[in-house]
Amino acid sequence: MDSYRAIPPNSPVRLAKPTSNLFRARDRSAVKGLDVSGLTGVIAVDAEARTADVAGMCTYEDLVAATLPHALAPLVVPQLKTITLGGAVTGLGIESTSFRNGLPHESVLEMDILTGAGEIVTASPEQHADLFRTFPNSYGTLGYSTRLRIELEPVTPFVALRHLRFHTLDALVAAMDRIIETGGLDGQPVDYLDGVVFSADESYLCVGFKTTTPGPVSDYTGQDIYYRSIQHADGEKHDRLTIHDYLWRWDTDWFWCSRAFGAQNPTIRRFWPRRLRRSSFYWKLVGYDQRFNIADRIEKRNGRRRANGWCRTSRCHWRTADNSSTGSWRTCRSNRSGCARCDYVKTTATVPGGRCIPFARTTPTSTSGSGRRCPSARSKGTPTS
Repeated sequence: MDSYRAIPPNSPVRLAKPTSNLFRARDRSAVKGLDVSGLTGVIAVDAEARTADVAGMCTYEDLVAATLPHALAPLVVPQLKTITLGGAVTGLGIESTSFRNGLPHESVLEMDILTGAGEIVTASPEQHADLFRTFPNSYGTLGYSTRLRIELEPVTPFVALRHLRFHTLDALVAAMDRIIETGGLDGQPVDYLDGVVFSADESYLCVGFKTTTPGPVSDYTGQDIYYRSIQHADGEKHDRLTIHDYLWRWDTDWFWCSRAFGAQNPTIRRFWPRRLRRSSFYWKLVGYDQRFNIADRIEKRNGRRRANGWCRTSRCHWRTADNSSTGSWRTCRSNRSGCARCDYVKTTATVPGGRCIPFARTTPTSTSGSGRRCPSARSKGTPTS
C-alpha cells in the first residue's frame, strides 16, 4: 500500500511489473507505478475441491506448474505464459477450452480487489456482488485484483490432435458450429477447439482430445514449429502433445511472430537457446528495438528505410476535450513503427476530439529536432505479419 499512497493525486495508477503482453508501444511515465512484486505466485492448490488461490499477478505459467502435478489445470489457460490471472480477468483471455468453459473470469469464485479508494475488499456472488459482477473486462477502471480463487478441472497427460483442413471459411465455420452444438466430433467428445486461418482458401480446425494412452509426442520447442505443423494439402492430419506442451504450443514462437527475429531460420534456431524461445523474451526484444531503434538502424545500414509507417517518436496536434482551443503537444500513442527519431513535425491542422494526426510528407509549419521528416502514414488496419 505504500507504493499506492506514493502516487500523486490525480495521476493514473499503473502497475510496475516486468512483463506485459501488450502488442503496442506505451510511453514511459515519470510517475512510479504500483509495486506488485509481492503479488506473484500460487498461494494454495486444493486438489480435492479443485480450486486454487493465486495472487493477482501470478502468471499462468506458474499456476500451471503448480496444478499439473495434481492432474488439474485452470478451466481456461490463455496462450502466453506470462499472462497473469488478474490481467486475464480484468482484461480479456480466451483459449481452446473457451467453447465449453467461457472466459477466465467465469471460473472465478471470489476475488480480493484493491479499489480506487485504496481499500481492499473481497468480492464474490454473496458479498460486494455488484463489484464481482462488473469487475471482469473492466481493464483496471474498477481496481486491481490482489487474490483470486478459481476453479480447476481434471486433465490427462496427453492431448491427441486432429487438424482438419478447409478450403472455404464457410465450411470451417459450419464444422465449428456443429462441434460446439454437439460437443463432439465423429461421436467423440471434444475437449479443445482452435481455428487457424492462413488465407481465404486455407484454414484449419485443430480439434483436441484428452487421452491417457502413452505414445510418441511431438516437440515444438526444438527445430519444429507448431503453426507450420498444422498445414497440409487436404483432409486431416494427426498429432500428439503432452498436456504441458499443448497448453504452451503458441508461446514458443509467440504464435508466429518469432519469424521477425530470425528465430524460425533453421540455422539461427539451432543456436537459439531453448529457454529463450518464449513470448516474454521476444517482447523484450521489441522493447529494446523501440528504445534503441535497432531495426531502423539495420534498415539504414542496408540502404533502406521504413516507408509508409508512422513515427513512433513523433508528436501529434492535440485539442482540448471541448475542442475550443489548442491543447498541449502530446506523444502520439497510436503510432506504428516508422522512421527513426523523426523531427517532431508540428502541424496546424485542427483535430476534433483530441485525436492524433499521422504525419504526411508535407512541408511542416514548424519543426524541432533533427529536421528530418516522417514518411507518409499508412492505414492503421494494415497487418504487419
